[in-house]
Amino acid sequence: MDERVLLRISLVSSLVGIFFLFIIVSFFTVEETAISGIPSSEEGTTVHVKGFVESVQNRKGIAIIEIAELKSVSAVLFTSENVTLEKGQKVEVRGKVREYGGQMQLVIDELKRVRG
Repeated sequence: MDERVLLRISLVSSLVGIFFLFIIVSFFTVEETAISGIPSSEEGTTVHVKGFVESVQNRKGIAIIEIAELKSVSAVLFTSENVTLEKGQKVEVRGKVREYGGQMQLVIDELKRVRG
């Protein structure tokens, strides 16, 4: 085959693939959950919450972040670096609900600092 034909085929295939990825991602967004709704969430469910940092405890390989709205929840982030968040800072967290020590907590997949 001609090089130009191969280039066009690969370009069209790439664009079609990217288009399908955007469609797939739009169907798999996680709805925002109130922190007070976490105890009723099924263990292993992925949730998306917003709240304010109450406290951060950095330990070797793990950070425990207390996030509050009207209620609070412990969120665990496995990381090799110290997490630098300040009390009162607004954050957005996506993670899985897990039970630990009889309490529901989040195991963080994604942590974003929110401005404002």
